[in-house]
Amino acid sequence: MRVLLYAQADVESSDSLEKLVKIAFPEGKIEIFRSIEGLSRRLREPLDNRVVAILLPNSREDLSSIQSIHHLFRDIQIVLLAPDSSPETTAAAHQLRPRFLTYINSDFEELGAVLRKMQKIPRRNEEEMDWGPGERGEKKGQRFPFKHSNA
Repeated sequence: MRVLLYAQADVESSDSLEKLVKIAFPEGKIEIFRSIEGLSRRLREPLDNRVVAILLPNSREDLSSIQSIHHLFRDIQIVLLAPDSSPETTAAAHQLRPRFLTYINSDFEELGAVLRKMQKIPRRNEEEMDWGPGERGEKKGQRFPFKHSNA
C-alpha cells in the first residue's frame, strides 16, 4: 500500500500526523507533500493498486484547492482531517467522499485505529465482489457478505 500524505509544514498537527502515519504504515511506502502542486503532480503519475491519501488542509481555502483536483483522486481512498467543524467546511469535506473524516483539532487516537484497519483490509475490485441476489449477474453458490430481508 502506498500512502500519500498532504500536510503543509506550518500546520501545528502535521508533525504528529506524520509520526502517526509512520507508525500505522511501518512497511508502507509513504510520500509526503507540502503543496497542492506537488500532490497534484504525483497524482498524475502512475500509482500502485492500493493508495490512501491522507489530507490535512490548513484552511477552508486549502480545502477548496484540494477540491479543485478531486478528479485526480479516482480509485484512491481518502482520509481527511478538515480544518474546522463548521457546517460549510463539513459539507465541502464530504464532497471529496472521504473514507474517514475527522477534524484537525480532534484526538488522533481514533484516526490511528482507522489507519491501522485500512492497512489490514485488502481492497477488492468489482470483479471480486460478492453481490446480492439479482445484482451484477450473481452466480450459483456465490457467497454473500450480508443478510437479505424479504420485507
